[in-house]
Amino acid sequence: ESFGQPQPQTAGPSVAMLTNSEVSTTELAWRRYLARLVDFFLFAALIGLGISVMVPSVAEWIADGRGTLLSLGVALAYLPLEAFMLARSGTTPGKRLFALRVRTIDGSPLTFERAFQRSARVYLLGQAFGLPILTQIAKLFALDRFRRTGTTLWDEQCGTIVEHGELTPARKFSAAIILGIYLAMMYMVAVAQLG
Repeated sequence: ESFGQPQPQTAGPSVAMLTNSEVSTTELAWRRYLARLVDFFLFAALIGLGISVMVPSVAEWIADGRGTLLSLGVALAYLPLEAFMLARSGTTPGKRLFALRVRTIDGSPLTFERAFQRSARVYLLGQAFGLPILTQIAKLFALDRFRRTGTTLWDEQCGTIVEHGELTPARKFSAAIILGIYLAMMYMVAVAQLG
């Protein structure tokens, strides 16, 4: 991923990547969080669409707010897909949108095994398996650590770094559209559950 600029011919970081001093840790934290949100939203939407078409009764069950266990299953199913994408290109659709790429500390691409370990640790340490209340606590701890150290516990444990490129106006616009759709869908789900 060149993020709009040429790649060097080495395994090291792309010349398009910015140094950490050029972007605040707060901005990077938001970009990383929103990239994960976009990735999971896209994956869950595809799974939800498939379930709605193939098993409408399950879709109604989920819409009634009884899909917590299924949400856990969807998240677990996403782990190998994310690992595959990270091992293949160092990025995911959400990370690409927010100009992020995951590499090892020495700048080389991740193996599938390391990418899977990282994804699993994000899900455990950064999201507490998506369990209500615990996930918010885990996110706050992860944010605090990131602001203090500039890294996450899972990246430190896996020997990975997240490189970041320029967040262009086109990327910002695309992100706003996708996040707007996400918020609209969450609103519709909440209204359906209330009424």
